Amino acid sequence: MHYDLIDLRLFLHVHEAGSITAGAARSHMTLASASARVRALEDTMGAPLLIRDRRGVRPTPAGQTLARQAQQVLAQLARLQDAMAEHAQGPRAHLRLLANTSAASVHLPPLLARFLAANPGYTLDLHEGASDHIVDALRHARAELAVVSDAADLSGLDTVQLCNDRLVLIVPRSHQLAGLRSTSLEAVMNDPFIGLQDSHALQALVAGTQTPGGL
Repeated sequence: MHYDLIDLRLFLHVHEAGSITAGAARSHMTLASASARVRALEDTMGAPLLIRDRRGVRPTPAGQTLARQAQQVLAQLARLQDAMAEHAQGPRAHLRLLANTSAASVHLPPLLARFLAANPGYTLDLHEGASDHIVDALRHARAELAVVSDAADLSGLDTVQLCNDRLVLIVPRSHQLAGLRSTSLEAVMNDPFIGLQDSHALQALVAGTQTPGGL
């Protein structure tokens, strides 16, 4: 069964106005054209849609059903037009980005601010998590992009280095390393550390450095 959007709008105008004459005027049609369209719509539906009398028209039960459904159809069409109009202004995309704590709090905010300012058609959800959990989410297609520590198992994933995350060593003034401008993580592994949770990327890096054959 074919439904003409012009006929649906006309019927709603007639229904709201309580008159085919007034409905025709709202639809910018002649009375004869509007009457013919309403009768053709009734033929298509196989049931009378309007009760006609001297005071105008009122909907039959079938007409009331048609009015409700026509309102929903036209409202959905309006939403579709609005959604597609956004694409006419340029490319649009929605990205789900996962990042570990360091990336989410330090490295990404200025980069994402510049990217979104330069690409107004894009929207983005940023979610923070542990690197190992993020890598698992990528492998199961629960995100499009991620920023993680290279201490995580990245096998099977396409990767590119975003930045170097420099570490700062804090020691007492009396410590033998206090006067150095820089050192390596390997050089301080024999000293006691204030550690992080085992799931933390930095703790995994420290643990890997302490292990023979580690970083």
